[in-house]
Amino acid sequence: MEAESNDVWDYYEKCEVEEIGERRAKCRLCANIYNYSATIHNLKIHLARKHSISLGIQTHRSRSPKERRKRNTEVWSFFSRVEGKEKFASCHYCDKVLSYQTTTNNLKTHLRKQHPAAFTRMELAQQDTAEIEYIEEYLETDNEEGKFLAYFNS
Repeated sequence: MEAESNDVWDYYEKCEVEEIGERRAKCRLCANIYNYSATIHNLKIHLARKHSISLGIQTHRSRSPKERRKRNTEVWSFFSRVEGKEKFASCHYCDKVLSYQTTTNNLKTHLRKQHPAAFTRMELAQQDTAEIEYIEEYLETDNEEGKFLAYFNS
């Protein structure tokens, strides 16, 4: 963990402590000052979002639109889009109509609260999808082991 901190401190300088327990750091790239109390996570978030510098962290904004859509495809196994109503979906279990104006989080929250078993299945399906994508990405690499696995599995 200490090596990780050293990377962050290449981009920040520690400020003088004004109050007991308060720690601040000044970004060397934009001169903004940020608090960091227990961890340096928010300092890494700032670097990733504002300066496109990733130090082992991936923010929601740094994922491509295609990657964000992949994470939401499983929710549509439990909902159907409502015809004639843009951005509305009907639950397959209770027929409740819900809005998904900007994200599908509303649909996921409904599943989690009203149909916990279905929510668990959705989460497991998302994990399986992520594992499959990892395996597919690995098989696309140009290494000998990847070529062997691709040949063996065909």
